[in-house]
Amino acid sequence: TYKYLNAGAGCLGSIFVHSSHATDYELYPRLSGWWGVPFDTRFAMAPDAALTPGASGFGCSNVNPLMVACLQQSLLVLQEAGGVAATRRKSLLLTGYLELLLHTCGLTAPPAAAAARRCSVAIVTPTAPRWRGCQLSLRVQPAEAGAAPPSMRELERLLRERGISTDAREPDIVRISPAPLFNSFDDVRRFIAALTACLTELA
Repeated sequence: TYKYLNAGAGCLGSIFVHSSHATDYELYPRLSGWWGVPFDTRFAMAPDAALTPGASGFGCSNVNPLMVACLQQSLLVLQEAGGVAATRRKSLLLTGYLELLLHTCGLTAPPAAAAARRCSVAIVTPTAPRWRGCQLSLRVQPAEAGAAPPSMRELERLLRERGISTDAREPDIVRISPAPLFNSFDDVRRFIAALTACLTELA
């Protein structure tokens, strides 16, 4: 729910349990509670009550209804976007477009001697789309060998001033995620223009 349904700290989570483990109670210690007991015997409160077969048997307690309401809204947004397959397809296109522009706009190439920009970026995220989500991690590297990279916090601040929200990691990584439920291809172009301007300003 965190990465794909916009959940935050303390929100509901879920876990997949293969059906081959659903009734194996001896293989590993498992969390279990009264919510995993069949409804018709749940309130008997028997100390050795049998659990419901399948995923329902892993329920520990009743869930927070406010958190369920939030999750429902996220699921509606996902449904309106066409579902998981359509969202993943857009994600692949957005991130591929971001990667393409980083290369074609020259941001991944060392700056020319006469260029105002003194830094380039290297994509450190796997290039194969199946091995990544929508995020690209960019290593900011100065043109001069041995020179220190600019402050990532300062880069993050400059991008924020241009309406771009990123995530910086010192000493040299900035992470950008064109989220398919919210971002457009124009947003990706705006980011490239903003990043170019910021790297020039930091020179």
